[in-house]
Amino acid sequence: METISVDQYSLITGASSGIGRALAIECASRKMNVLLVSLPECGLANFSEELKQTYQVKTSFLEIDLTESAGPSEVFEWVEKKGFKINMLINNAGIGSLGDFSSHSLEKIDYMIHLNIRAVLLLTSSFIPLLKNASKGYILNVGSILSYAPVPYKSMYGSSKAFIYIFSLALKEELRKTGISVSVLTPGPSPTNAEVKSRIESGGFFAKKSILSPDKIARIGLDGLLKCKASILPGVLNKMMAYTRFIIPTKLSLRILGYAFRKNNKRNGAI
Repeated sequence: METISVDQYSLITGASSGIGRALAIECASRKMNVLLVSLPECGLANFSEELKQTYQVKTSFLEIDLTESAGPSEVFEWVEKKGFKINMLINNAGIGSLGDFSSHSLEKIDYMIHLNIRAVLLLTSSFIPLLKNASKGYILNVGSILSYAPVPYKSMYGSSKAFIYIFSLALKEELRKTGISVSVLTPGPSPTNAEVKSRIESGGFFAKKSILSPDKIARIGLDGLLKCKASILPGVLNKMMAYTRFIIPTKLSLRILGYAFRKNNKRNGAI
Protein backbone atom coordinates (compact mmCIF):
# COMPACT_ATOMS: atom_id res chain seq x y z
CA MET A 1 0.00 0.00 0.00
CA GLU A 2 1.14 3.52 -0.79
CA THR A 3 2.67 5.30 2.22
CA ILE A 4 0.77 8.53 2.86
CA SER A 5 2.17 11.34 5.01
CA VAL A 6 0.06 12.14 8.08
CA ASP A 7 0.25 15.80 7.12
CA GLN A 8 -1.15 15.38 3.61
CA TYR A 9 -4.75 15.50 2.43
CA SER A 10 -6.83 14.09 -0.40
CA LEU A 11 -9.31 16.66 -1.74
CA ILE A 12 -12.51 15.21 -3.18
CA THR A 13 -15.22 17.18 -4.99
CA GLY A 14 -18.80 15.98 -5.11
CA ALA A 15 -18.05 14.15 -1.86
CA SER A 16 -21.53 14.13 -0.33
CA SER A 17 -23.04 11.23 -2.30
CA GLY A 18 -22.51 8.47 -4.84
CA ILE A 19 -19.02 7.69 -6.09
CA GLY A 20 -17.59 10.83 -4.45
CA ARG A 21 -18.79 9.75 -1.02
CA ALA A 22 -17.47 6.24 -1.63
CA LEU A 23 -14.08 7.65 -2.66
CA ALA A 24 -13.93 9.71 0.52
CA ILE A 25 -14.66 6.62 2.63
CA GLU A 26 -12.10 4.58 0.69
CA CYS A 27 -9.42 7.24 1.23
CA ALA A 28 -10.19 7.54 4.94
CA SER A 29 -10.19 3.74 5.37
CA ARG A 30 -6.62 3.79 4.05
CA LYS A 31 -5.69 6.38 6.69
CA MET A 32 -5.63 9.29 4.25
CA ASN A 33 -6.74 12.66 5.58
CA VAL A 34 -9.60 14.05 3.51
CA LEU A 35 -10.97 17.41 2.44
CA LEU A 36 -14.59 17.21 1.34
CA VAL A 37 -16.12 19.64 -1.17
CA SER A 38 -19.77 19.62 -2.19
CA LEU A 39 -22.90 21.75 -2.48
CA PRO A 40 -24.32 23.60 0.54
CA GLU A 41 -26.83 21.80 2.75
CA CYS A 42 -25.75 18.32 1.68
CA GLY A 43 -24.64 17.01 5.07
CA LEU A 44 -20.89 17.43 4.76
CA ALA A 45 -20.47 18.45 8.42
CA ASN A 46 -21.89 15.16 9.68
CA PHE A 47 -20.08 13.11 7.05
CA SER A 48 -16.77 14.81 7.86
CA GLU A 49 -17.18 14.05 11.57
CA GLU A 50 -18.21 10.48 10.81
CA LEU A 51 -15.03 9.87 8.80
CA LYS A 52 -12.90 11.46 11.51
CA GLN A 53 -14.36 9.30 14.28
CA THR A 54 -14.59 6.06 12.33
CA TYR A 55 -11.16 6.05 10.71
CA GLN A 56 -9.17 8.33 13.03
CA VAL A 57 -8.06 10.68 10.24
CA LYS A 58 -8.05 14.45 9.86
CA THR A 59 -10.98 15.88 7.94
CA SER A 60 -12.37 19.23 6.89
CA PHE A 61 -15.06 20.35 4.48
CA LEU A 62 -16.22 23.22 2.30
CA GLU A 63 -19.75 23.62 1.02
CA ILE A 64 -19.70 25.53 -2.26
CA ASP A 65 -21.26 25.56 -5.73
CA LEU A 66 -18.47 24.85 -8.22
CA THR A 67 -20.58 26.20 -11.10
CA GLU A 68 -20.39 29.69 -9.63
CA SER A 69 -17.79 31.85 -11.37
CA ALA A 70 -15.52 32.10 -8.32
CA GLY A 71 -16.28 28.60 -7.00
CA PRO A 72 -13.07 26.78 -8.05
CA SER A 73 -10.82 29.67 -6.99
CA GLU A 74 -12.54 29.82 -3.60
CA VAL A 75 -11.74 26.14 -3.04
CA PHE A 76 -8.07 26.83 -3.71
CA GLU A 77 -8.08 29.92 -1.50
CA TRP A 78 -9.66 27.89 1.33
CA VAL A 79 -6.91 25.26 1.08
CA GLU A 80 -4.16 27.90 1.06
CA LYS A 81 -5.67 29.90 3.93
CA LYS A 82 -6.00 26.78 6.08
CA GLY A 83 -2.50 25.62 5.19
CA PHE A 84 -3.60 22.16 4.03
CA LYS A 85 -0.92 20.15 2.22
CA ILE A 86 -2.50 18.44 -0.77
CA ASN A 87 -1.06 15.31 -2.35
CA MET A 88 -4.22 14.07 -4.07
CA LEU A 89 -6.91 15.88 -6.07
CA ILE A 90 -10.02 13.91 -7.01
CA ASN A 91 -12.26 15.76 -9.47
CA ASN A 92 -15.49 13.84 -9.06
CA ALA A 93 -18.26 16.47 -9.06
CA GLY A 94 -20.44 16.25 -12.15
CA ILE A 95 -23.97 16.10 -13.45
CA GLY A 96 -25.60 13.80 -15.99
CA SER A 97 -28.15 14.40 -18.72
CA LEU A 98 -30.79 12.33 -20.43
CA GLY A 99 -32.68 12.90 -23.64
CA ASP A 100 -32.52 14.64 -26.98
CA PHE A 101 -29.91 17.42 -26.97
CA SER A 102 -32.43 19.93 -28.33
CA SER A 103 -34.64 19.29 -25.29
CA HIS A 104 -32.07 20.70 -22.86
CA SER A 105 -32.39 24.31 -21.81
CA LEU A 106 -29.55 26.77 -22.28
CA GLU A 107 -29.28 26.94 -18.50
CA LYS A 108 -28.81 23.16 -18.23
CA ILE A 109 -26.17 23.18 -20.95
CA ASP A 110 -24.29 26.03 -19.32
CA TYR A 111 -24.49 24.36 -15.89
CA MET A 112 -23.06 21.10 -17.20
CA ILE A 113 -20.17 22.83 -18.97
CA HIS A 114 -19.31 24.74 -15.80
CA LEU A 115 -19.41 21.68 -13.53
CA ASN A 116 -18.21 18.82 -15.74
CA ILE A 117 -15.49 20.73 -17.60
CA ARG A 118 -14.71 24.25 -16.35
CA ALA A 119 -14.46 23.34 -12.66
CA VAL A 120 -12.18 20.38 -13.43
CA LEU A 121 -9.81 22.50 -15.52
CA LEU A 122 -9.63 25.38 -13.06
CA LEU A 123 -9.16 23.19 -9.99
CA THR A 124 -6.51 21.10 -11.72
CA SER A 125 -4.62 24.17 -12.90
CA SER A 126 -4.77 25.75 -9.44
CA PHE A 127 -3.59 22.68 -7.54
CA ILE A 128 -0.78 21.46 -9.78
CA PRO A 129 1.79 23.77 -8.09
CA LEU A 130 0.77 22.42 -4.65
CA LEU A 131 0.87 18.82 -5.87
CA LYS A 132 4.41 19.38 -7.12
CA ASN A 133 5.41 20.12 -3.52
CA ALA A 134 4.27 16.66 -2.37
CA SER A 135 6.69 13.73 -2.41
CA LYS A 136 4.24 12.13 -4.83
CA GLY A 137 1.18 13.85 -6.25
CA TYR A 138 -1.97 12.33 -7.71
CA ILE A 139 -4.87 13.61 -9.82
CA LEU A 140 -7.93 11.43 -10.39
CA ASN A 141 -10.55 12.73 -12.82
CA VAL A 142 -13.86 10.87 -12.89
CA GLY A 143 -15.12 10.33 -16.41
CA SER A 144 -17.56 7.70 -17.65
CA ILE A 145 -17.74 4.62 -19.82
CA LEU A 146 -19.48 7.02 -22.23
CA SER A 147 -16.07 8.69 -22.66
CA TYR A 148 -15.15 6.05 -25.22
CA ALA A 149 -17.80 6.41 -27.91
CA PRO A 150 -20.60 8.76 -29.03
CA VAL A 151 -23.95 7.79 -27.54
CA PRO A 152 -27.15 9.36 -28.94
CA TYR A 153 -29.47 10.83 -26.30
CA LYS A 154 -26.49 11.11 -23.96
CA SER A 155 -24.64 13.41 -26.35
CA MET A 156 -24.07 16.29 -23.95
CA TYR A 157 -23.00 14.25 -20.92
CA GLY A 158 -20.93 11.78 -22.95
CA SER A 159 -19.11 14.58 -24.73
CA SER A 160 -18.26 16.30 -21.46
CA LYS A 161 -16.80 13.05 -20.13
CA ALA A 162 -14.94 12.39 -23.38
CA PHE A 163 -13.31 15.78 -22.84
CA ILE A 164 -12.25 14.70 -19.35
CA TYR A 165 -10.84 11.43 -20.69
CA ILE A 166 -8.73 13.05 -23.41
CA PHE A 167 -7.63 15.89 -21.14
CA SER A 168 -6.51 13.46 -18.43
CA LEU A 169 -4.41 11.28 -20.74
CA ALA A 170 -2.74 14.31 -22.33
CA LEU A 171 -2.06 15.91 -18.95
CA LYS A 172 -0.54 12.70 -17.64
CA GLU A 173 2.12 12.85 -20.34
CA GLU A 174 2.74 16.57 -19.77
CA LEU A 175 3.33 15.95 -16.05
CA ARG A 176 5.28 12.70 -16.48
CA LYS A 177 8.55 14.12 -15.14
CA THR A 178 7.05 16.26 -12.35
CA GLY A 179 6.19 13.59 -9.78
CA ILE A 180 2.44 14.00 -10.40
CA SER A 181 0.52 11.02 -11.77
CA VAL A 182 -2.79 11.58 -13.54
CA SER A 183 -5.50 8.93 -13.90
CA VAL A 184 -9.01 8.94 -15.33
CA LEU A 185 -11.71 6.69 -13.87
CA THR A 186 -14.40 5.67 -16.36
CA PRO A 187 -17.13 3.77 -14.51
CA GLY A 188 -20.21 2.27 -16.08
CA PRO A 189 -23.70 2.27 -14.55
CA SER A 190 -23.81 2.66 -10.77
CA PRO A 191 -26.88 3.15 -8.53
CA THR A 192 -25.67 6.46 -7.07
CA ASN A 193 -29.21 7.77 -6.45
CA ALA A 194 -32.85 6.76 -6.92
CA GLU A 195 -33.16 8.41 -10.36
CA VAL A 196 -30.07 6.67 -11.74
CA LYS A 197 -31.18 3.35 -10.24
CA SER A 198 -34.53 3.70 -12.02
CA ARG A 199 -32.80 4.35 -15.35
CA ILE A 200 -30.57 1.32 -14.89
CA GLU A 201 -33.51 -0.94 -14.03
CA SER A 202 -35.27 0.10 -17.24
CA GLY A 203 -32.12 -0.15 -19.33
CA GLY A 204 -32.26 -3.84 -20.11
CA PHE A 205 -29.99 -6.86 -19.60
CA PHE A 206 -26.59 -5.28 -20.23
CA ALA A 207 -27.30 -2.20 -18.13
CA LYS A 208 -28.24 -4.37 -15.17
CA LYS A 209 -25.35 -6.82 -15.58
CA SER A 210 -22.76 -4.04 -15.88
CA ILE A 211 -23.76 -2.40 -12.58
CA LEU A 212 -21.02 -1.88 -9.99
CA SER A 213 -21.61 -0.36 -6.57
CA PRO A 214 -20.04 3.03 -5.76
CA ASP A 215 -17.94 1.29 -3.09
CA LYS A 216 -16.43 -1.14 -5.58
CA ILE A 217 -15.82 1.59 -8.15
CA ALA A 218 -14.07 3.69 -5.49
CA ARG A 219 -11.87 0.79 -4.42
CA ILE A 220 -10.86 -0.05 -7.98
CA GLY A 221 -10.37 3.62 -8.77
CA LEU A 222 -8.09 4.32 -5.83
CA ASP A 223 -6.09 1.13 -6.43
CA GLY A 224 -5.53 2.19 -10.04
CA LEU A 225 -4.64 5.73 -9.05
CA LEU A 226 -1.99 4.61 -6.57
CA LYS A 227 -0.58 2.25 -9.22
CA CYS A 228 -0.35 5.26 -11.55
CA LYS A 229 -2.61 3.74 -14.21
CA ALA A 230 -3.57 6.14 -16.97
CA SER A 231 -7.11 4.83 -17.53
CA ILE A 232 -9.17 2.87 -15.01
CA LEU A 233 -12.23 1.04 -16.36
CA PRO A 234 -13.94 -1.02 -13.63
CA GLY A 235 -15.81 -4.23 -14.47
CA VAL A 236 -15.15 -7.02 -16.97
CA LEU A 237 -18.41 -6.51 -18.87
CA ASN A 238 -17.81 -2.77 -19.05
CA LYS A 239 -14.35 -3.43 -20.52
CA MET A 240 -15.87 -5.70 -23.15
CA MET A 241 -18.51 -3.11 -24.04
CA ALA A 242 -15.94 -0.33 -24.29
CA TYR A 243 -13.62 -2.35 -26.52
CA THR A 244 -16.38 -3.15 -29.02
CA ARG A 245 -15.77 0.31 -30.46
CA PHE A 246 -12.73 -1.19 -32.20
CA ILE A 247 -14.85 -3.97 -33.73
CA ILE A 248 -18.22 -2.45 -34.62
CA PRO A 249 -18.26 0.30 -37.28
CA THR A 250 -19.19 3.71 -35.84
CA LYS A 251 -22.28 4.07 -38.03
CA LEU A 252 -23.68 0.74 -36.87
CA SER A 253 -22.75 1.47 -33.25
CA LEU A 254 -24.62 4.78 -33.38
CA ARG A 255 -27.73 3.07 -34.75
CA ILE A 256 -27.66 0.38 -32.06
CA LEU A 257 -26.98 2.78 -29.20
CA GLY A 258 -29.47 5.30 -30.54
CA TYR A 259 -32.22 2.67 -30.63
CA ALA A 260 -31.41 1.41 -27.13
CA PHE A 261 -31.22 4.81 -25.48
CA ARG A 262 -34.26 6.13 -27.33
CA LYS A 263 -36.32 3.29 -25.86
CA ASN A 264 -34.80 3.79 -22.42
CA ASN A 265 -35.42 7.52 -22.49
CA LYS A 266 -39.05 7.05 -23.50
CA ARG A 267 -39.58 4.78 -20.52
CA ASN A 268 -38.15 7.49 -18.25
CA GLY A 269 -40.14 10.29 -19.87
CA ALA A 270 -37.09 12.13 -21.23
CA ILE A 271 -38.29 12.13 -24.84
